[in-house]
Amino acid sequence: MSYQANKDYVAKLQAQLGQAAPAAPAAAPAPAAAPAAKVEPMPAMNATGNAQATQDWFNKYGKTHNPDGTPKAVQESAYDEVQRLVSLVHHR
Repeated sequence: MSYQANKDYVAKLQAQLGQAAPAAPAAAPAPAAAPAAKVEPMPAMNATGNAQATQDWFNKYGKTHNPDGTPKAVQESAYDEVQRLVSLVHHR
C-alpha cells in the first residue's frame, strides 16, 4: 500500500470512528537528562580486598558514569526511538 493510500485509509477509519485528524504533530519527547558532572573514579579492585568499595561505586554510579568518573553519553532507548518514528508517521 502506498503512503498516500495508507494515509487515506487512516483518515477514512478516523472519520468512521468520529475522530478528527490531528492538527499538528506532537512535540518530540525531550531527550533524557544528562547525568551529573564527573564523580570520583571507580576504586580499583586489588588483592587487599577493595571489592566492596568497587561494588558500592558500581551500584551507585554504574548506570550513569564510566569507570573513570565521567558521565556516560545519553542514549535513547529503542522504545523511545520507535515511539518517535510512529509519531512522525502518524502526523504526516
